[in-house]
Amino acid sequence: MQYDTGKHCVFYHRHHIVWPTKYRYKVLRGALRLRVRGICRQVCAENGVAILRGVLSSDHVHMFVSVPPKLAISDQVRKMKGRSSYRVQREFPAIRRRYWGCRFWAAGIFQPPTAPSPKTSYFSTWKITLPILPAPGGSRSVAAPFAPDQRLRRFACGLIC
Repeated sequence: MQYDTGKHCVFYHRHHIVWPTKYRYKVLRGALRLRVRGICRQVCAENGVAILRGVLSSDHVHMFVSVPPKLAISDQVRKMKGRSSYRVQREFPAIRRRYWGCRFWAAGIFQPPTAPSPKTSYFSTWKITLPILPAPGGSRSVAAPFAPDQRLRRFACGLIC
């Protein structure tokens, strides 16, 4: 395990993030795929984020990144999705016609609860589990109130499958 250092801290923040194109259209091919990859790399380099692994499928993006503690993961994803959507729609007129409303990416992201296995080349080996929290006062353990429900499982399956 390799720790990263900042000016006043030592950290190990690894995040696996997934986000799909709007309507899950399979448009990330050819020159568009290379352009999205370049924009994501550029945004990560500007913010000091290290891309440990990444996969661009035809309809979604997987990234395993190391984010410094001064930057929220939601801000990083917002910057990547916003800049890539803006530039892609300016540079590829067919995409602008296909995606009306200036939205190239679907709303939200998915962060699976576990990191990808180092033995796999594709990030599809996680399970959505129900976390168990200790009950206060030494009584029985109870299921966490923020446990994933059926809607989250369907959302995750829509992104993964």
